[in-house]
Amino acid sequence: MALLSSGPIIDGRSQPLSSHLKRSIGDDSPGIDIFPTHDEPRSCLPLPDVPASRLFAADASIILIGLRGSGKRSLGFIASAELQWRFVTEDQYFEEMTGTTRAQYLHETGSQAFHKKNIEVIKAMLDRNRRRCVIECGLGSLAAEVQAYLRELCGTNPVIHVVRNMDHIRTLLRLGDTEAQLMARGDPTHEICSNFEYYNLYDDNCEIYGEGGYPDRRSPNYPFKLKAAKEDFCSFVRHILGLPPPSANLATPFALSYVPIEERLYTFAVTLCLSEISSPKFDVGSLESCEDAVILKIDAFSKDALSQTRHHIASIRRNVGVPIIYQVDQDALANIWSHATKTDRDSIRYSLMLQGLRSGVEFLVIDIDDEVEQLRHIISAKGRTRIIGYSFQMAPDGRAWLGHDRLAKYKKAAQLGCDVVQLTQSALSAGDNDDLREFKRRIQSLPSPRPVLIAYNIGELGKESVLSNTTLTPVNHLWSAESTGLNHHITAKDIMDELFDRKVFDPLHFYVFGAGVSQSLAPAMYNAAYRICGLRHDNRKYVTTSISDIWKVSQDTHFGGAIISWPFKVSFLEKVAATSVHAQNIGAINTLIPLRASKDGEELPLRSQIAHRGRAGPVIGFYGDNTDWAGLLTCITRNLAPRNVIQPSKTTGLVIGAGGMARAAIYALLQLGCRQVLLYNRTLENAENVANHFRSWLTREGRKTQEVNVLGCIEDPWPTNLNPATIIVSCIPAYGFRDVGIPLHWLSSPSGGLVIEMAYWPLNTPFLRAVRNLRKQTGQRWVIVDGLEILPEQGIAQFEWLTGRKAPRRQMRIEVEHSYQTSEGCSKCPITFSRAPHECGYDRPTSIKGS
Repeated sequence: MALLSSGPIIDGRSQPLSSHLKRSIGDDSPGIDIFPTHDEPRSCLPLPDVPASRLFAADASIILIGLRGSGKRSLGFIASAELQWRFVTEDQYFEEMTGTTRAQYLHETGSQAFHKKNIEVIKAMLDRNRRRCVIECGLGSLAAEVQAYLRELCGTNPVIHVVRNMDHIRTLLRLGDTEAQLMARGDPTHEICSNFEYYNLYDDNCEIYGEGGYPDRRSPNYPFKLKAAKEDFCSFVRHILGLPPPSANLATPFALSYVPIEERLYTFAVTLCLSEISSPKFDVGSLESCEDAVILKIDAFSKDALSQTRHHIASIRRNVGVPIIYQVDQDALANIWSHATKTDRDSIRYSLMLQGLRSGVEFLVIDIDDEVEQLRHIISAKGRTRIIGYSFQMAPDGRAWLGHDRLAKYKKAAQLGCDVVQLTQSALSAGDNDDLREFKRRIQSLPSPRPVLIAYNIGELGKESVLSNTTLTPVNHLWSAESTGLNHHITAKDIMDELFDRKVFDPLHFYVFGAGVSQSLAPAMYNAAYRICGLRHDNRKYVTTSISDIWKVSQDTHFGGAIISWPFKVSFLEKVAATSVHAQNIGAINTLIPLRASKDGEELPLRSQIAHRGRAGPVIGFYGDNTDWAGLLTCITRNLAPRNVIQPSKTTGLVIGAGGMARAAIYALLQLGCRQVLLYNRTLENAENVANHFRSWLTREGRKTQEVNVLGCIEDPWPTNLNPATIIVSCIPAYGFRDVGIPLHWLSSPSGGLVIEMAYWPLNTPFLRAVRNLRKQTGQRWVIVDGLEILPEQGIAQFEWLTGRKAPRRQMRIEVEHSYQTSEGCSKCPITFSRAPHECGYDRPTSIKGS
């Protein structure tokens, strides 16, 4: 069976891609520096072999292989907890089959018998756990017999080679020079028996975990060491299996994820070159902004190109969190090796393209002018990666857009199975933009389904076509020194400015409505995001308890939508024309999206409403949604340590409060799979009403194993038939904590858990102070998430649902903390953001106060 991982076949044996590339380029070539044009590649190897397919069943077991110290076991535990699958390790399975440990078996039988038995056990482990398992292979994966079996499994299962920087492995395992060299030599053999690769980035968090207790996220000793790896590895695994994310967005039509990125309007992809990102001064985190994707152009070709490429793919995933469009720059390759043969250049180029597929990138760019057979091989191996068929004409004939060849290129890409077709040319005249519009009309007349078209003219004369291109327009980053070639340093913000000037989008007014919003940080967060994205909107606070005020303000044709708080979350639900499934299930909303009328006064259909965001018009009703639960879902998933992973058979959650926010918290916990959710509120009747609402919902959904119950009295002991709560969400204003106490013995989980505080005035609420004191006294591992982490997560979803634009998440989080630090409320309860939280000078409480 041909494998994506297998390099070219030489003397009857497969060779890893990394060895193939190094042999093609030469071991004495410089590192990441681009070669001077006079450097010649060594005699080339045949083109790499590729598989027929990499599409697997959604429940196909995941197999992890790699060196000791690469992080297989930690990642395996994370993936099994995320997927709720069984975690199987080589050590565990050996002991199950033999009744003894590997070390003991080796000691008793000798190395030859141990080697034979170990291979037998590994084959049995792989063969008997083909479905719904995460399997970690240890040193046995270096055996030739095991690697041959793994190669066969690549046809039915994802076999992931976990890679880590050798210097970090050496430090972690305290290896000497000889040991490290031997390990490094063995790792490339894992490439030939795997079909995916995950580069396990070094995480500073893993090294600073000390013995000074378990402070929250603001402390340098944050307890969950693998928090960053958890997010991007789980995302990677779900992508290669074709599983949807555990996201609130799936049933919300206004969410960006509801429509594939290549089908959304006015999306942007920031262009980044490998030579640029490899600079030590480059901050990958700064890329996270309003762009929808990253184009990673491989323009540096050296013996370390594969290593550099895999590292930077991982870095973009972790720090930017948007789809990667992976493109090997054929022109750069030709310029650097102008004296090399085309066969030599193609060998290097295809090796790098295969590396993109092995890394599970979201998009791979292919040149549709390449040989058809080679293109078919690449496309057949795409797995879940979408293919962009690309063609650029530097010196086109006059009116080339209307010629037969241009349409033929599109049809060729469609026949090959490309998901997107990108056609560009240098603009010869302004008339080329008119011809392009006609070309797009011709494409629209073709029968469906057909690939999405990206098309524009390059150069100053082609600016009009760039503005009219609606899909993944390449742009420069605000701080980039490079140019995309479209126009000089054009950014997403530049294009949005032009679109507002041309009335494609209208300035809109957004509001935060509620009785207690005078100190809300949300408007500052949203207004900062609008500026970054080039949106000419504004967001204002509106203190009110009257629904009529909301109706009055919304009559403005430039009303863009609103965030609503107490007392409207529950009461306004019956006033909206339509809601998401989630909002209806929760029984509360926090987001109002205006529904507009057409020119003849009729209500636009929902699909048109979604596309109409960003444009003014008469408001004839509202769509109600809820991002409170979406923000909570994100924070729980991100911060819950693997030791407290939610188990449907026993996990218990505790919610304090009975308002709209508490409803969202209960819903989030139930959706995540908690078996039991307990509710405590000062007014028992309100708590029972909320509990009854969710009991009815659970009955309708047929969820017989989940329950929502009420804790009636603070003197009551924790129910003996339930496990201690490991997720606790406080949904009441901070000032209410002086009224009623919640006993600390309700927080008795020996493994700690996750505490979430929705309030942030003050940031260090009495509830959090009590938990910190409890943690200090008992050593329980309670992870604390405060209101300043929750607010951006709710706001990010609201920004995207209301505007239809990708939120600049990093900047929104920064703005929230900056606004809090400079606010009056911060001076009343100072929190130092670079060290452990200040305790505000209060006496240590013996109970947690609440309403």
